Amino acid sequence: MDSAALLTVRCTIAAVEDGYCPEDVPTEFIPGFEGNQGKEEGPMRIVFVIFPFIQLFCLLLWAGQGYSTTPTLLADIHPSGSSGPGFFAVFDSKLYFRAKDPTYGTELWVYDGIHPPERVTDINPGTGNFSPQYLTVFNNKLYFYGNDGTHGTELWAYDGVSPPVMIADINPTGSSDPMYLIVFNSKLYFSANDGVNGMEVWSYDGTNPPSMLADIYPGASGSIPTYYAVFNSKLYFSANDGTHGKELWAYDGALPPAMAYDIAPGADTSVPGELTVFQSKLYFSASPPASVYELWFFDGTNPPEQLADINPGDANGSYPDILAASETRLFFAADDGTHGWELWSYDGLNPPAMVADIIPGENTIYYGAIYNSNFYFDACDTTNGCEVWIYDGNNTPTLLADINPVGDSFPEDFFVFNGKLFFSADDGTTGREPWVYDDGTSSQHFPWIMFMPVLIHPEPQ
Repeated sequence: MDSAALLTVRCTIAAVEDGYCPEDVPTEFIPGFEGNQGKEEGPMRIVFVIFPFIQLFCLLLWAGQGYSTTPTLLADIHPSGSSGPGFFAVFDSKLYFRAKDPTYGTELWVYDGIHPPERVTDINPGTGNFSPQYLTVFNNKLYFYGNDGTHGTELWAYDGVSPPVMIADINPTGSSDPMYLIVFNSKLYFSANDGVNGMEVWSYDGTNPPSMLADIYPGASGSIPTYYAVFNSKLYFSANDGTHGKELWAYDGALPPAMAYDIAPGADTSVPGELTVFQSKLYFSASPPASVYELWFFDGTNPPEQLADINPGDANGSYPDILAASETRLFFAADDGTHGWELWSYDGLNPPAMVADIIPGENTIYYGAIYNSNFYFDACDTTNGCEVWIYDGNNTPTLLADINPVGDSFPEDFFVFNGKLFFSADDGTTGREPWVYDDGTSSQHFPWIMFMPVLIHPEPQ
């Protein structure tokens, strides 16, 4: 076959559909176009493949919604107040979350990435709050807890088509409050209170009724399991058996759950929290007998170890929190006793280091998440208040946007969907609503492709 020439040109969709492109268009990425023909407005690129002496064909790449260099308001769900969006989860290629509107209260909402978010249904009728939380995908369904106004807060499921259904009334006399939903070994695990045994670990196989995995703390007190994480083919969590205090526990899917290690021996409690897997180790905050909360790690075999004494001294603790792991860095907030609660980073080899002292001597960092290898977080400075910041792992963190120019937007609940970063924030005008940020690097920008014959004028020689 004869060789082909390839060129990329800017063109309006109307011109392409008329069968030609102007000859003076620049060869650049298109920031916009005319005549959307039913497609959502955004940038596009046209690639022409020219074969000698035959008709030219064009590959049209449509960019969908496009992107902005700053966060934008996704929707004002509650025009007269705040919708308080949170507990984001992706199910069936859509983004689900809880939100409140003035007519139906707090219910389950969905966003398909194109059209405005909409309420799935009104489970707790009228202005009653169903308040779904802990949204988790299991067995091709979306699970969450919620209160329908009749059974209390129980476990529910949604298949994406039929109305959501309650899985079981675990606590017939009140609310079982199923929390911390996590999938492990083809089952759904969570903490729940049946009204008899207190808050314990429960499991659900998707078919049979949910059942209590073990009564770790016998009686009505409950072991109150929290901070679940899957590591080394086991389910880890923090629990109190009534004898050893709250310690690190593990479950292999076959034998009964067992305490992994008694970090604070005897009745003392280490309260492991923020369990996060990074580079084949389990990291968490813990308080051993000789000191207060610091960052610890566990390799699954040897006894857990303290990673570093960030705030030196037995009576001091750095209280590490907001752990978030990328492939190369573990990010967290900590207080070294001098700079306040700031952003820290650990590469798996060198000692943890403070990234920046955004406000000297004060607490400044709160929520955070990884998006396209960068760490986005809520931080406060003396100029802009509490806003979204970005850290690329090398340079000094910078303010992404001052969403609330006259106060604090307090961004939280960061979540990645369709190559974009979603979160809740208050701009001072619309209340707390869902926001979205696109850094422009995602392949999601070109989801629609079309081939069509076209002619270029003047005709190529």
